[in-house]
Amino acid sequence: MAKKAEEKTIESGKQKALRTISKILQVFGILGKICLWVGLVCVAIATVVFPLIMKDVNITKEEISYKTYKIELRENDDNLDIYYKDQKIGEMKKSEKDAVFALIEKVNTKKIIALVETALITAIVVLILSIIVIGYFVKLMKNINEKETPFIEENSNLIRKMAYYNIAIFAVSLISSGIIAAISVGVFNYSFDVIGIGEILVLFGLSYIFDYGTKLQEQSDLKIYE
Repeated sequence: MAKKAEEKTIESGKQKALRTISKILQVFGILGKICLWVGLVCVAIATVVFPLIMKDVNITKEEISYKTYKIELRENDDNLDIYYKDQKIGEMKKSEKDAVFALIEKVNTKKIIALVETALITAIVVLILSIIVIGYFVKLMKNINEKETPFIEENSNLIRKMAYYNIAIFAVSLISSGIIAAISVGVFNYSFDVIGIGEILVLFGLSYIFDYGTKLQEQSDLKIYE
């Protein structure tokens, strides 16, 4: 009897610790969600404002100008001097100068707008998907804190949904990197996010663990009921 009482005390202590940790994580999740919403609003504003700013930007080998503000590029032997309001503010060596001129020849205002707008739209989509994922995470932590056991079907479904939305984030980022590469260098190229793939696999693994735990919990409850 004393051993069973001790086991119940230990179990109760672990449950209390789990509820405390889940409550803390729930609060952090809510704060993270607020930050993501703020970031989403800022990026949305930037998406609208950036093309309006860029229409007044002019880029040539001689200067980079925005309305009345001009940065002049003056060749001086093998160097490239940088002037603002007739004041020298820096210089580049020949190798750097050639790289800058080569870049200016390839870059134009429309291409810059296309590149930046693609990146901003991608950020908007990723932020929206991330907000949804954080929402599921907050709900998961709330369930762990309030329910009698964390091993319930809803929790495994929440984790699985988080994995699916992370796949969507991965896909959007992959496609966006390819589009940006196509615009900038003319070749559709992309890079894999190994960490992102790892996160997805971990989430699916956790969902199966919770599925298994839920079945064990149901069997245990059935035996007690019988």
